[in-house]
Amino acid sequence: MGKRLRTVRAASFLGLLIVGLVGPVSAGDGVAEIIAPWEGNGRLYKVGPGRLQFLGSFEGIMYVRSGGGDFDTALFVCPAIEEIDVASNTTTTHGRCHIVIAGGNIFSEFECVGDRKICKGSMTLTAGTGEFAGITGSGAMEARTVMSSLGSDVASGHPVEEASGIAVWPSFEYSVPGGE
Repeated sequence: MGKRLRTVRAASFLGLLIVGLVGPVSAGDGVAEIIAPWEGNGRLYKVGPGRLQFLGSFEGIMYVRSGGGDFDTALFVCPAIEEIDVASNTTTTHGRCHIVIAGGNIFSEFECVGDRKICKGSMTLTAGTGEFAGITGSGAMEARTVMSSLGSDVASGHPVEEASGIAVWPSFEYSVPGGE
């Protein structure tokens, strides 16, 4: 169940990373450091003996520091699916993010693997609109969960978790071709 939180953490973290990459928009290549506090919630389902699946979303604000020292923010939402193996205490998460920035939107995809405390993986930018049309990029990420509260009715699909955490992309590389 902590894995579920980690998945939420990773998705939020990825969404924030994407937003931070673009900062003040200008065509060209860059590297950004991104820090993103997030909040997540969803439902946990029992899908087999010792197997759980979390379906939820993560939302937050991404704070970005580009290589040039510019600091910017963006809003994000990342729907995600997390597979949890209770016996081995491992989790695998996959999600997509929508990052809302003045001048356009950025979309990404991420994968994360870990345990209850830390989820490590990577994120890849998949598309952009407006000034971010044609954006590409990728980077390593790490998501940490700060707290969680778990419900007890897993089988019914009732909301079972709310989580908070932080995601970090220490060095996210991106390229913006010039926009529309």
